[in-house]
Amino acid sequence: MYESQFRKLYKEDRPSCSVVMKTSVGIVYLLTCLLEPFMPSFSLEVLKRLNLPLETQFSLSDEKSPLFRELGNVEVEFFREKFAGSQADRIVKAEAEAKKLADKLKGTNVSEPEPVEEKQPKGSIDKGENLAF
Repeated sequence: MYESQFRKLYKEDRPSCSVVMKTSVGIVYLLTCLLEPFMPSFSLEVLKRLNLPLETQFSLSDEKSPLFRELGNVEVEFFREKFAGSQADRIVKAEAEAKKLADKLKGTNVSEPEPVEEKQPKGSIDKGENLAF
């Protein structure tokens, strides 16, 4: 639209100006339709500003709820802590936590379980027994 020199077209060639304006509005309308599932409030605001009817709005999504939910303060702090720093910093931190956990596991005593005698059900035959008939 900028390259078409809108003001000059408006003064000198109204039919061409009309084509440029309709094309520009059509592109904006298509973008709002494509963005509607992701940013519904943005799409509604653009349609209002273009003075287009809201009831003829095209939607690619069957759901009426927003695709992205608002994060609470606790979640924001969790993600801020989790993803703080660079990738290398996070790898070093994860390795340190893994080493700490491995050291903690080395310090635990694991005892051998006591052998459990298997009881033979009555009437069963032990393969190691010699049976005389």
